Formats: sequence, structure tokens, C-alpha cells
Amino acid sequence: ASVGGESTTTTPAIYVQEDDELTVLAVLAPTTAGLTNPLTPQLTEGWLYRGDGTLWERSDFFGDVSVAQATGVEAVHGNTALRISSTITKGMCDSMRDHPVAFRFAGNAPISLIVIGIPAAAWGGEFTIQCVDGKVRWDPEQVLDLPEVGETPVSLFTQGASADSVEITGIPAWLEWGGGTSHVLTPKTDGEDQLDFTMTVVDDGNGPTCQQRQATIVATTEHRGIVNLTVMEDEKCYVRFEPNDITGPGPVQSVMTTEGYGNLDIPVDDITGALPDWLHLVSPVATYPLDGPTVFRLPDSDGTPQEVTWALTVDERQP
Repeated sequence: ASVGGESTTTTPAIYVQEDDELTVLAVLAPTTAGLTNPLTPQLTEGWLYRGDGTLWERSDFFGDVSVAQATGVEAVHGNTALRISSTITKGMCDSMRDHPVAFRFAGNAPISLIVIGIPAAAWGGEFTIQCVDGKVRWDPEQVLDLPEVGETPVSLFTQGASADSVEITGIPAWLEWGGGTSHVLTPKTDGEDQLDFTMTVVDDGNGPTCQQRQATIVATTEHRGIVNLTVMEDEKCYVRFEPNDITGPGPVQSVMTTEGYGNLDIPVDDITGALPDWLHLVSPVATYPLDGPTVFRLPDSDGTPQEVTWALTVDERQP
């Protein structure tokens, strides 16, 4: 969906204002990475339904529903999308101001049997829309690599002609939120107001875990809309090699980067014994236990990536 020519989120709703240009494109084709499928049904017509979750009625609220090509890699499928495009009027705004209104796309994608086409219903998905007296947005829109140590800044930008308030909810116990959760918003039509916050991962009493925890932080205003901030912890337990392939002959190296909780025991002796006779492990070497080392031990990474250089020798191939 786009509002005023700019792409916008559809979750929890599409928020518009009077005189906004709204476009919604619903794609019915499956994602196939751009591969052409001659059997993909082609849409011939489409409709929009307005409802409250139980009762749905056909609607021309946004004008006609047109058949269109999808964008990007899905364009190769042909006419597999439905589109609405409309200017939001005062009357439309008034009917969507008190609460979000739900709409559903449906279409006809006939199934061809030799020389005849049998009508077949096509489902185009559902969206909700609400008219508001301002705008609110997160920057960044999502944080998918929240570090285990240190503060991560985020900002809420808002604009509206009337005074308002914002409440921040959805903060989990493992996240410390800096900057407050309740703010009064003054009228602002020239530019945007900026509210700055910080996020810090803290111990919630459950101890360290390799699982990447996720949360949805919600900023709710009375007149300017609602906006979600998706937060996910950065990967905390992993092993990576760079490069992840090596070629010989001669000495070669690869750096292993890892993080995790507790000791990491690398069974060096077992690895050495499993190598082919033309490949030789130089390092790392076994360091534990002290009275008869068989493994190379790395302690808890404590939130800091650890690096281990793997050195090997590749024998020259014999003719």
C-alpha cells in the first residue's frame, strides 16, 4: 500500500488523512522467485467488500477495483493483482475516523478447460484503514539486531494539527526502556516532533538464553494513529567461518567467529582423526583437560565475539 506516493505499513492499519492519495495493490499469485508459470490463473475482474468481521457487503467506497500486474518478480505471472486508487475525501474520512474499517479483496480468475473458462473465486486478502488527524512513525521501523550489551536508540516522529498523547506499550521484562512511556503531544503541522528513546537488554530472571527473543513495541495515539516497532535480539549463539571454503596446496587458514553461553569444547583429536590423509590440522590444538588434552576449550563469550584461527596444510595433489 502507498499513501501520498510513499510506501506505508498495513499493520495494524493503513492510516490516511483527508486529501491523501491512497493506492492498495493485492497480489494473488504465489511467490516463485520470478519463475513463469503458464498455468497461473489470470484475473478478469475484482471486487471490494466492506465489513465488520462477520457481515461483508460489496463496496465501491474507493471506486472501481481494477485488474493489474503485480510488481517485482511477480510481474511475470500476468494479471494476478487487484488495485484500488482513490483520493480520500472529507466524507470518507468522517466514516473511518472513529475506528479502523476492514475491507477484503475478491476476484474472478477463470480456470480454462480447452475452449471454455469456468469462473473461479480468487481471494485477495484483507486490510484495515482509518482516517487520522496526523501521523506517527518509528525510526528505524524495526530493530532486528538488538545487541546484548549497550543502549540502542530509537525515535518516534509525530505530526498533527491538534494536541494529543502517546502511550508506549508492549515492553517485555527483558528490555529496559529509556525515555518514558507516556508523553503529551503538542500541535505540530510544520515538520515533525521527535521523541527519543533507548532500549537495553537486561536480565529478566530467566538467565541467559540462546533463543532470539522478539517483542512488538506499540505507540498508541488518540488522533494520529498507532504504529508498531518490531524488536528482535541479535544472534547470540553461533559459529561462523570466514572463508568457509579453502583450497591448497600448502598452508591455508580460516577464522572461526563464535558466541555463546557456557564452554565450547572443540573435539580437536576427533577432528584430526577424521581428516583425509592429504589434509593436516595445525591449530587449534587440544588444551583440555590438562592431564590429557583432547579438546580445545573456549569459555563463555560474555557478549563479545571470539575468534579462533584454524590453520591447516593441504598436500600437493600427486599425478
